[in-house]
Amino acid sequence: MIGDSIMSGCKEGRPNWQLGPMKRVAIFGNAGGGKSTLARELAAITGLPLHVLDKLHGEIPYEEYLQAHTILVNRDEWIIDGFGCIKSVWQRLDSADALIHVDLPLAVHVLWVTSAREEIAMSNVTVLHDAVKRGDLERLRALLDEDARLANSPSETDLRGTYPLHVAAEFGQTAAARVLLDYGADVSLLDKENDSIALCWAAFFGRPEVVDVLLEAGSEPSQRNKHGLTPLGCAIGGSQGRWQQFSDATLEDWQHAVEIIRARGGIE
Repeated sequence: MIGDSIMSGCKEGRPNWQLGPMKRVAIFGNAGGGKSTLARELAAITGLPLHVLDKLHGEIPYEEYLQAHTILVNRDEWIIDGFGCIKSVWQRLDSADALIHVDLPLAVHVLWVTSAREEIAMSNVTVLHDAVKRGDLERLRALLDEDARLANSPSETDLRGTYPLHVAAEFGQTAAARVLLDYGADVSLLDKENDSIALCWAAFFGRPEVVDVLLEAGSEPSQRNKHGLTPLGCAIGGSQGRWQQFSDATLEDWQHAVEIIRARGGIE
């Protein structure tokens, strides 16, 4: 059962029980009640983007988490699974238009937590994104052999709305990018924060080898993100030292990316 039903328009901690269209849905409750399963099913039915908050909280510094949480809850559509921290939960409840409290008897929560075999500690999507980040090609291929659709799976934890090729681009995992492309990764997918293709990310983070692989795969060399930057513009900015706080790349790496993109007809 879902205790407290669905509350809409929570203001100052006081629920308004009128039901309305769900665009911002917060799901919370004790462990073992099926929140994550419910969240995934609801996301599949509604098409709303799902964010697993408890995976994000604790992975980044506290202040960065609060900033990222604010950006997330200010978006027009989301499903958020998890609690996070007390400071952020009230902001989330106030922003949500639907609250789902999974409130089974405590004994049931305990039974499910202690007796259920954890099928996977993380979903296959999250495991795959992590494998790309670490360059774990054996794990990556095993996951893609099981389900090739994972090559185009949006992150469940990254508020920037990344896809596996974006992860490979950010962390310079050239071999992982090749594997993803072999399994049908789409070079045209855009992240949700900047509307950028993976090539833009590779250029921004100064990963010339990934730039080359993505261009070979047919990525558009002059596609602009929502800030008006093309991949070449991103690479030039890096070569001028503008992005050094975001990447461990060298100025030579960014310059090499500039040369590769220009050689493929990219414009600024």
